[in-house]
Amino acid sequence: TGTTEQYKSAAFVGAVPQLVGSVIVFDDSASPRPICDGSPPYTCSSGNIYGGNAPARTWYSAMTAILGDQPAQPLPAADPGYVNGGTAVGVPDVLGQPVADATAQLRQAGFPVTVQNADDRAPAGTVVAENPRGRALAGTPVTILVSTGSVPPPPPPPLPPAGNR
Repeated sequence: TGTTEQYKSAAFVGAVPQLVGSVIVFDDSASPRPICDGSPPYTCSSGNIYGGNAPARTWYSAMTAILGDQPAQPLPAADPGYVNGGTAVGVPDVLGQPVADATAQLRQAGFPVTVQNADDRAPAGTVVAENPRGRALAGTPVTILVSTGSVPPPPPPPLPPAGNR
């Protein structure tokens, strides 16, 4: 859960084995005001909303409706490396490298690699991002984003309504 200062927004993120979802309550007016918990939440002078009240109730209601009569499923077991502790090792910094070199370097260091394309102006085939970076448990999968070499143009602006053309 999370709540901003002055109670101007609150969020809840929850998961069940089948789905993950989040709810945020906020005042999107030009001058956001504090929000009070209620059904529905409302703007007020002091605010008392937290992620664990209206956003959590909304998430629960939505998941109950979405999941219907599906039987409860257990969450998967936690990775023993996180439960029992593990040795964090340095993840090679492969930013700016060609994808083949980066993949080889990460695999040689013991990290499984997932490659995803990313629209970016860096030369095509160049690593533009990696996750995680720095240190991670040995054997943690590393995802690298590889530039396509271009960024598609933005879509044209919408046409004005027929009566205003």
